[in-house]
Formats: sequence, structure tokens, C-alpha cells
Amino acid sequence: MQLHLVAGKTLIARQIGKMLNGKEPKVVNGPEILNKYVGASEENVRKLFEEAEADQAAHGEASELHVIIFDEIDAQRQCQQWCWGA
Repeated sequence: MQLHLVAGKTLIARQIGKMLNGKEPKVVNGPEILNKYVGASEENVRKLFEEAEADQAAHGEASELHVIIFDEIDAQRQCQQWCWGA
């Protein structure tokens, strides 16, 4: 099942995060992560998980649930297909 861009996926993901009693979800737009320099995009993704990893190291199993929502990631793929023929 493929959801359209205006289907409210981010809203649904936020509500799921709240239902699981986790921390406030981080919403990251797909294009914000990307960088043209080698390794920079990967570094941006690693930074997203730093807070969760630190919380896990400090509190173990008692750490809060961290929810990261990658928004507009599907729009980025459509752009790549159109721009680069991927």
C-alpha cells in the first residue's frame, strides 16, 4: 500500500509516538539530511540518533522511547528518479 504525500503519514506517526509514551518525536525532512559531500549525509543521520544512544547508555532499559520521523523521504526519491533517472 502506497500512501500519497498528503495522506497525513506524519500526523499518524506522531500519534503513534504519543501512544507509546515516548519522547516528543523528532520530525526530519528528508532533504535536510542529504549533503553532496562524501560521508556528510551519513554523519547527519548518525547525529539524529546521538540523543537516543546517550539516553540508552545512561539509563539502559529504563530509557525513554525515542521516535524519529523521516518526513518527505518519498518526495526525495521521486525527485531523484526524475532528476537522475534512478
